Amino acid sequence: MSAIEKNSQEKQPEQKLRQVVLSEPYRALAEDGFYSFETPIGIMRVLSTPDLVHAVELITLDTQGFRPAPAKMPIQAEVEAQYKAYFAKKLERFDLPLAMDLLSPFTQKVLNLLRDLPFGETCSYQELAFLAGKPNAARAVGTVMARNRWLIAIPCHRVLPVSGKIGMYSAPGGADTKAWLLRHEGHRVEDYKIVKGNKT
Repeated sequence: MSAIEKNSQEKQPEQKLRQVVLSEPYRALAEDGFYSFETPIGIMRVLSTPDLVHAVELITLDTQGFRPAPAKMPIQAEVEAQYKAYFAKKLERFDLPLAMDLLSPFTQKVLNLLRDLPFGETCSYQELAFLAGKPNAARAVGTVMARNRWLIAIPCHRVLPVSGKIGMYSAPGGADTKAWLLRHEGHRVEDYKIVKGNKT
């Protein structure tokens, strides 16, 4: 079982990642491009072509019975290495070639801004919209976060609502997974709120 608490064991369908990426022009490589690996929060799955990472998602919190297999491409091994370094607190910013070229210019801008948000820092949806040049587009930023295909590598868990709560999270485990990641990055989270001035 992963490090996330048992009360957040809802699982998203295994087909989610496949549905996200098979509309892109790399269908012939899709089966060889899938690769899974274990992390402290559950099983991550990668879809890649030899030169690009198309998605990295958390597919289940349950690690029981998982049997690791060798990576099929060097890029998959690199993805796993960077994620393991992140969970070991040896890497704060991912350096992976992400397949963003088919995304809208606004989406690309938001995601690239978020890539540069430092480890241990947070921002609001409104702040991210302002930085993207559309200060009234906080809702659109929220949509971009919900559709983020590169969990953790593009750290949408660092984007918070202005309500004071940490907000929802589209990965399995929901807000519990988001709270785990924020704690991993040094925040003190109580009752799904970040306690200011009390980093661990």
